[in-house]
Amino acid sequence: MQRYPHFYLLATGHPPMLHSPDHPPPQTLEKPTLPDDYELLGSEEKSQADELHRRRVLFYLYMVFNGGLNGRHLAGMRDSRVLLTQHLVERAEKQWSGDTLSLKGALIRISENWDHFSTSLPDPVACPISFSKSEVDTHYEKEPTWFQMNGIGDDGWVRAEDYEDAVKKNVELKQILLDGSDMPEEVRCVQEQWPFQDHDEAN
Repeated sequence: MQRYPHFYLLATGHPPMLHSPDHPPPQTLEKPTLPDDYELLGSEEKSQADELHRRRVLFYLYMVFNGGLNGRHLAGMRDSRVLLTQHLVERAEKQWSGDTLSLKGALIRISENWDHFSTSLPDPVACPISFSKSEVDTHYEKEPTWFQMNGIGDDGWVRAEDYEDAVKKNVELKQILLDGSDMPEEVRCVQEQWPFQDHDEAN
């Protein structure tokens, strides 16, 4: 981990298929069990309980074996820089363009926690990016509105049953960001780079 610090910060963590289905994830290593009333459940409810139990068991086994056989990796997961770094990379590699708000949020959080990165360097350096207090305050005001756009995947697709609600939220969210734009350049960016706008798929 010391010879490859950047790879270590990106590679440490749970594989997506083994993430805990519970939020927040369990803090102890108690073996998962089926619900006490499992035998009384209907077929559909049993199917859902089985799937949830399967995912909990996978997470449990991963944590048990990872902790016993890969102590360095488990220790690395306690590094405060891991989530910050992975969050930044995730926001930078979105498949569609235009989501500058969440990327800016990741950069702000890196700058706010730069001391965690700098102190690990042989010669500490200043953070290469900076934001004014007004920029940070404005971002944190807009960020909750952005996250209200639920149910839309990275490629812009939504489930058929959620389509009408997503269209309504899309219009409302775009208008909120336009109303909060103080400069013509900000308005132009929202209008031209809005990620959920209609596209002519024939082109």
